[in-house]
Amino acid sequence: MKNSFMPFNRIYTFFSLLCVVLCVTSGCTDRKARVSFMKADFDNIYLTYTDTVPITLYFDGLDSMNVAGNDTFSLKDVMDRLSIEKGKRYAIAYDFCQKGYYALHIKANNKMGELLADTMLKITFPTVTGKCVEEPIVVRGDLCPYILQNSYNGDRKIPIRNWLFDADYPLDSLLISKMEGAVNYLCGIAYPTYCLSQEHNIPRLTSIQNSPVSVRTNMQADRYFLFAASSASALLEKIKQVVRNNHVKGLFKSRDVLTGIPLNSVGIGDVVSIFLVGINDDDTYSILPVGAYIVDKSAPISLRGRTWNYAGVNYLPSSSSPLIGTQRFSSLFFDFRNIGFIVRHEVDLQIDGCVVLSHGNFGGDMVDGVDIPFTLNSRGDIKRIEIFRTKRNEWGVRPGKRTIEVNGQTLSNYHFDYTLLLRFGDNYVPVIVTDMRGNKTKMDYYIPVARVSNNSDEDEIENLQSQYDDLEGRISELERNN
Repeated sequence: MKNSFMPFNRIYTFFSLLCVVLCVTSGCTDRKARVSFMKADFDNIYLTYTDTVPITLYFDGLDSMNVAGNDTFSLKDVMDRLSIEKGKRYAIAYDFCQKGYYALHIKANNKMGELLADTMLKITFPTVTGKCVEEPIVVRGDLCPYILQNSYNGDRKIPIRNWLFDADYPLDSLLISKMEGAVNYLCGIAYPTYCLSQEHNIPRLTSIQNSPVSVRTNMQADRYFLFAASSASALLEKIKQVVRNNHVKGLFKSRDVLTGIPLNSVGIGDVVSIFLVGINDDDTYSILPVGAYIVDKSAPISLRGRTWNYAGVNYLPSSSSPLIGTQRFSSLFFDFRNIGFIVRHEVDLQIDGCVVLSHGNFGGDMVDGVDIPFTLNSRGDIKRIEIFRTKRNEWGVRPGKRTIEVNGQTLSNYHFDYTLLLRFGDNYVPVIVTDMRGNKTKMDYYIPVARVSNNSDEDEIENLQSQYDDLEGRISELERNN
């Protein structure tokens, strides 16, 4: 019985070994993965790769990256990698201007270093031309004007001439002009930047300005508008509304001067920027920053200790409390790079102010009035603090107020006394804090007063009572003896 199974076992073993050999053979076979590249537009290079095993790409032999599968590469990113070296940028621009394209050499290797693809793509990329922009002049209006940090953003002729000279190439003016646009694309350009003038104070108003603004400009358009906005998106949305409505009339331009009340855009914030916009009949438009102002609607606050007591009365802290800083900045960025410039600023708003009021120990009979020793700390947008006395007595103390003029200065542990008529128990003293724009905060300052018993007076009364009782006893005894 045992020998009868031998032929079957041998056949089974033979087929098992054959399967192993086939598997090993198939595993050792080098699969020819298909790798191809295509540049279909100005923006991207497309890779077609029919496998998932990572491969390494080389651009002009200078840069490498690992990929696995189909992928897309930004042409700008590739060119940025290739043009890290300043001289390489000029060489690429020169090659592009001479041939009308740049020959980008791309290789693909597998992990064993074997070459899978070797190709050359004819790369064309856009040229970027610098743009001159103007600085409008504010003729009338309560604004801090915008000024230009630089008015032209594409002048690279001198470094291009130097590179051509060092490379022994002809200093051809037409070639230099062509290379300038290509180098601007490869290097990027510093866009003209409008910033708020450091030589002017930024006006601070309590509401959106509705007074006329006059601007002198060379802008040419079919319709002119002044817009107030706090963001680029709000301004562009307002421009779209006007473009769609051709019946909206613009401002009249007389001798390059436009005058009008700015139209408000949505999203008005702390800093309001005024823009001059020119709209043409073909729906194209131009934008020029004019100036800015600050809207201050923030009333003064007490940053520490402001709370509600059991009676629901808002009060300033009655104990010493550290003053917290109130400095607040507004950083805005208007991105108008699609039309050739940007607007940015960081403004110290100076619209917040805070006050901490405290008092020390005091004493009195609560009838003649009590001199309260106050300590005041103030910082930020504070003009004055007023403490009110609302009661009167028969000895000449009348209702009145104590005013401390701050005028935006920082006060640290400022001491003063003020006479108040208090009662035993809870006292609430009216306080009004006003900022530089007239915004007011009304609060009640809390002063508790507890009755204190005088033991020395009680002892004196007891002694007098004892003496009186003793005298009365002696008188009674004399009367009995007589």
